[in-house]
Amino acid sequence: MQLSAQLLVVVCLLLYLRFDATHGSYLDLPRLSFTGHMRIDINTVNNIPCNFDLEEPLGDPEGYQNWNVNGTGEISFVNCTVTSAITDSGMVSNKDTVINGQVVNNLNEPYPKAVDLDVDYQFTTLYGLTITIVKRDGQIAFKGTLAPMILVQDMWVRSICMNFSAEQDNNFDHYLSAKSASVLTNVKWYDTSGSPVLQQLRAESKINGGNLSISLAMFFNTRVVPQFMFTNFTLAYVVGTIGISSRNEPLMFNGNRLLSYQNVEQPDLPLNTDDSCYQFQVSGSSHPVWMYKAPFQIDSNSQRLTVDLSNALSQNLDGSLRNLGELWFGVRDKARHCIQLIGDMPIPYLEEDFFSKGSIADYILSEIENEMLRLSPLFVVRTAADPRVTILSHQQFQVNSSLLIMSCSESDIYLQIMLQEVPRFIRPMNYYFGRLEYEEGMTVQLLLTEFGRPVENEAIEISLTSNSEPTNGILPECTTSTTNAEGIATFTFQAANEIPFPRSYSEPQLPCNKTQLPINGQLYTFTYNASGAPAINPFSNDITLLTGTNQIAIHGYSFFNESVEPTWVDDVRPIFSQYAHLYPVMRGILNLANYTQVILPHNIHLLNYSMSLDFNHPSYMPVTRDIGTKMRNMILKWLNQKPVPQYSSSSNRDTNLQENVMCIHPCVADSVVALSYMETFFRTDRCQIDCLDPSQEADPYLQSLYTRKHFPRNRRIRPLFKWTHSGETDVCNLKSLKLQLQQAVELEFATIPTYLTSMYSIVEGCNKIIYQKIRSVVIQEMQHMLIAANMLIAIGGHPIIDSNATVPSYPTHLPGGVLPNLIVTLEKLSRVHVYRVFMGIEIPHNISMDTDNPLIYNDTIGQFYQEISKCITRLGDSIFDQSQNEKQIMWPWNAPNVGFVNIINNTTSAILAIQSITDQGEGTNPVDPTQGNSTIIENKIAHFYSFEEIVCGNRLVSNAEGKFCYKGEPIPFDPLGVWPMQPNRRKHNIPPNTNCYTEAKAFHGVYRALLKRLQEVFDGDKEGVMDMIAIMESLGVHARKVMWTNLNPPSLDDPTEYPPCAEVTCGPVWDYDWD
Repeated sequence: MQLSAQLLVVVCLLLYLRFDATHGSYLDLPRLSFTGHMRIDINTVNNIPCNFDLEEPLGDPEGYQNWNVNGTGEISFVNCTVTSAITDSGMVSNKDTVINGQVVNNLNEPYPKAVDLDVDYQFTTLYGLTITIVKRDGQIAFKGTLAPMILVQDMWVRSICMNFSAEQDNNFDHYLSAKSASVLTNVKWYDTSGSPVLQQLRAESKINGGNLSISLAMFFNTRVVPQFMFTNFTLAYVVGTIGISSRNEPLMFNGNRLLSYQNVEQPDLPLNTDDSCYQFQVSGSSHPVWMYKAPFQIDSNSQRLTVDLSNALSQNLDGSLRNLGELWFGVRDKARHCIQLIGDMPIPYLEEDFFSKGSIADYILSEIENEMLRLSPLFVVRTAADPRVTILSHQQFQVNSSLLIMSCSESDIYLQIMLQEVPRFIRPMNYYFGRLEYEEGMTVQLLLTEFGRPVENEAIEISLTSNSEPTNGILPECTTSTTNAEGIATFTFQAANEIPFPRSYSEPQLPCNKTQLPINGQLYTFTYNASGAPAINPFSNDITLLTGTNQIAIHGYSFFNESVEPTWVDDVRPIFSQYAHLYPVMRGILNLANYTQVILPHNIHLLNYSMSLDFNHPSYMPVTRDIGTKMRNMILKWLNQKPVPQYSSSSNRDTNLQENVMCIHPCVADSVVALSYMETFFRTDRCQIDCLDPSQEADPYLQSLYTRKHFPRNRRIRPLFKWTHSGETDVCNLKSLKLQLQQAVELEFATIPTYLTSMYSIVEGCNKIIYQKIRSVVIQEMQHMLIAANMLIAIGGHPIIDSNATVPSYPTHLPGGVLPNLIVTLEKLSRVHVYRVFMGIEIPHNISMDTDNPLIYNDTIGQFYQEISKCITRLGDSIFDQSQNEKQIMWPWNAPNVGFVNIINNTTSAILAIQSITDQGEGTNPVDPTQGNSTIIENKIAHFYSFEEIVCGNRLVSNAEGKFCYKGEPIPFDPLGVWPMQPNRRKHNIPPNTNCYTEAKAFHGVYRALLKRLQEVFDGDKEGVMDMIAIMESLGVHARKVMWTNLNPPSLDDPTEYPPCAEVTCGPVWDYDWD
């Protein structure tokens, strides 16, 4: 009998150890922690149901929900560095190469997207995040893809200030804190040399399935006072930790035990008298919440207690942790009715390096403590020397003696409970949120543990809690499930019935006062609870919290019949128009409500690409992910029909297809008006001539650009220049040709930022013709760059673009000694800038056909390419390596109306490619400004003359004599429809801690991602061209945000509305390096 009892104890202990040892998480060893900031640029228009109705103006009934109308929906890490790391042998020294390494996201991809599950249930889900650890020596250690996660799994008001004044009687400052956890999948390891932590993490992760576990704690300042909008309002401070993962670890809830404030009456601590903002404690419940929740685990093998306090402690308004007094971990001694303090030292939460260590506390337990915690709850307690009065911050306050518990070790020390473990802990094992099409299903697993061990044969119950119509749209197969030996209960949900459109509400929604709104689908929420002993859920619905739930949330898409033959008016336009309404930042790139823009070939291809991507891809459209597969297939079907205007018999003709975005001047100031007057009437002498004349005189300014003075010292001269001017035949060789083709890649790239900067400076809806003309040129310049790269690849070279040596810093000269007197600048759009820089770049090599007085400009782009053409002709077909054909880059949409980038494999194809570049840039000849027989895009005006149309204000047209004259339809330019950006924006002249700094850095991050992806294309990843184009479109979104952002915040005494009317706005940074 005694042996049987001993055997039972051994079996139970083995089962305990088995479960404890197999659950890996970021709390295990090894692990690394990082700190920094996270830019969370969520879009807030779709926070309000009435905004889904296109008949209603964008509204905000609460006055604070719609605080980021022009949010991109993106998140990114900002200045995140590895601050600590620990192996199973202890903390790592600063010599480890991972310490002070960078934590970056999406190096060569668009930024990840943060998307709400539903307007009525703002579960913000993160899609498409890749995390890369770069050691301090610059070498990549590893990168992995984050499994989609709820960005704010557990959020609370970490600090509140309520300051009443006569002028503003409801002024709140909130510091919110949230914690999220997930896993990194598809982890790829690279260089771990010099880092014992990384080496051990690599080895342990392979043993445990290859994934890594990650936790993120974010601290948000969401103050609603107006001046907050002009500082870093999209930034959150982030503390993260990465460790090993295991196959049976809960996907988003790490740590197999949990400390919580629930069922704890925390003491009424005094406010800090040094913080003048606090007049009294604000609390939505009967007691304040000074501490929140802390997941923890105990490794019984090593007897290590590890507690994550990153989301547990309250803060002061300056971001520092509030001094709550001396805090200890403790365990209850049931026999003596006291709490045994753990360890020799209190929790070091006020130490300077607490955040840098991930806010994680590690304690080695004694054998007695380890055994006690197997079946007893853990506590966080605060010491109180006197049961009647406690002194803190020089203020006296009364305490409730019922909250005091004796310390087992000190008879005169009383303890106040701050957090306690509730023995039973229930949480999802996998995704507890999702989207379902009609007749689709999903499975949710719930894990129930008691003191970290699985509870078997326990009934878990779920019930519908939302007022959804119909109530049976999403149904569970059963409402009760019993846990298995692993403590897991499984529930399957089915979209069993059709969900109608539009959505119905039982109560009118404000401010539109409607009970029916055109919102796709319906939200269904289910609560879950253990039917036996009480169990704590990972979420809370306590009223002191900003958000919180113990619910499974499923969005069911509205029923859709995809068999219809789609038309623009009846089927596509309602979807696209609503998206344009809810995501206004996109309108500057593509206004989806505008049929004319949508059906442009380039946009058709982009929409096809983005809507065909994987649901979790960062470039997936729609970003909101609120349409189902069937509706998306309908849109793709329409796009593939090569759409033309279609109208059904049941619809009136759309009388506003051309444009429905008006030009609204952001500012009207005297200084701007004065500048506008000069620019409005600016013209050149060439604009005044009747028609293009072969004997016309040279433009004095343009001619001055080509009178050679010297080559800029910072730009190497092209090697073939010497050959063409001196006749030294030995210079025309394969090495020189490769060098000049590399310069051609750099030359084409150098023109793109200056064109884009002016294009991005155009206010939405203004100067539309000019915008499209510049955009068309930019697309062709991208193609020219790829053509030059293909020529280099064809002769065995390797194009380089992602390098500080090849990317210019503006203002700059063009590479290769081209146009040596031209200074290329980054400026807002103006006719003067187009004339002086744009036309200067594209000036034809031969601008006169007068045989008696020929006017030939040297050192033009045309001459640069002539030198390449002549050398290729001299060297012949032998220089072309046919094995390189597969490495060449193809434009994804080779078509006459979009453009061609063809394979170059001999002299003939190379000469034709060069001819297409020069024809597009300078025209066929001085009196024919078209692109002639170019193989790229036919019947288009060459770049030089297209820009001159902008300067002259009229299109070129051919008269009865076949001459081209600036007598066509007007090309209006409205100087007030341009953001007043500061020229040649550089990082060092941006004020720190401003929105300008935040937005400019975000733009720069996308720019660097573009360069990296482009280099990968050059390195042989031909499929990456589409990603490159998608990143280019994302670049435009960020450019517009940085264009309308104030360079300097306004005076806090006189804040203006957002976006501001500024004398100078920020502007993009195109430097290669930020730091």
